[in-house]
Amino acid sequence: MATSPDPCLHALDSALLLLSREPKLMAALFTALLHKDQVATWANSGGQRKAGRPDPALQLAEIVAVHNKVRAQVAAGAHAALPTPEDTESPWAKLAGLLRSEKMSDWEAALEHMQSKDWSWPSPPITAKATQDNPLRERTQQAQIAPPAASSTESEPALQEKVEHLQSQLKTARQEAATLQEEIGQERRRRHAEDQERSAALAAAETERQRATELKQQLASSNSASEREVMLEAELKELRHALHVVTQKVDWLEEERDDLHGLLADHDRFDALDEEQIPSFRDRPLTQPEQELTAALAQRDDSGHSPFRVLVVGGGKPQHRHQGKLAEYADSVGFQAHWRMAEYQAWHRALDGLRRDMHGRFDALIILHWNRTTFTRKAREICDSDGDKPCLTCHYEGFTNLRESLQECLRELLAGAKRAGD
Repeated sequence: MATSPDPCLHALDSALLLLSREPKLMAALFTALLHKDQVATWANSGGQRKAGRPDPALQLAEIVAVHNKVRAQVAAGAHAALPTPEDTESPWAKLAGLLRSEKMSDWEAALEHMQSKDWSWPSPPITAKATQDNPLRERTQQAQIAPPAASSTESEPALQEKVEHLQSQLKTARQEAATLQEEIGQERRRRHAEDQERSAALAAAETERQRATELKQQLASSNSASEREVMLEAELKELRHALHVVTQKVDWLEEERDDLHGLLADHDRFDALDEEQIPSFRDRPLTQPEQELTAALAQRDDSGHSPFRVLVVGGGKPQHRHQGKLAEYADSVGFQAHWRMAEYQAWHRALDGLRRDMHGRFDALIILHWNRTTFTRKAREICDSDGDKPCLTCHYEGFTNLRESLQECLRELLAGAKRAGD
């Protein structure tokens, strides 16, 4: 009939698990309490010694935290080495009582006791050696068994020879153990590589299985001729739509290209013209239609209304040299005007600014033919959406063309103000 485990031994096992939080302190406990050969044996039983861990006690302190079997063996050895509860005179008595307690608070008190400045490691009370169940260490255990007491008949040389023989066996056993540990490590690495290959093969097999399932589904769905015909008609519809979109894009690009070519041709033709000499409007009288417009605008200003504001958009630097003449003409007739050069490349960026200006700053827009066709169309839409403001297109080859367009624009503004009752 099996006997129940010793409560003190079970408590000591748990205490060692708690002390594993401080491996250096536990290593000092093993060094002071246990035999160094036994510590080395237990440290080697946990596997090949790690690089940077030359101290077997520190190696054993790390092994105890993860190997339950080794920790049970160490607990049995420490239990045998510590003084009994009746031995109260031993310097180990207080520490032994705390470690054998079944309370976690006592284990933590033992940890604080060993960390205190007043604690110093006394000599071990008993030289203890615990047995092991690891078959890989069987030959090491046999070599570590103390030789029997020599009979009085054996001579000193014979005893020395036996000791050397036992030491040789111990050395051989340790070498064989190291070799076995290396073989175990190689086997583990080989099995790890095989596991990785197996996982890759399983993943590839799963991918192929899914692909086969999809092909089977496609095959099943293509068995019906009517279904294939429906699929082909859907594809044909999509292709026609894509062709229509591409055709529209090509037409738009060709339109933009022709528009830009026309602008460049007009630009070159304008540069080839002689510069127009425009006399000052302050030194010569205006025409009869212009005088009538001036009078109508002055009468409107006298009634408290603000002067009309006209925005001219188009042309480049060659046309822009007439900007001063535009300001002089506007001042003479009685309205406000502003000339803005055309944006030939990023014309779409100027649309947002034009929308804001036509909403709050200007009453009418004159677009010179020195603009992109698409910009002209968008500008007309902006004027229409903002109260149907006048928007005129001027074929500009000289200031006379702009002068005539301004007169027409002012007439439309006056007519619109009259209809609104201003």
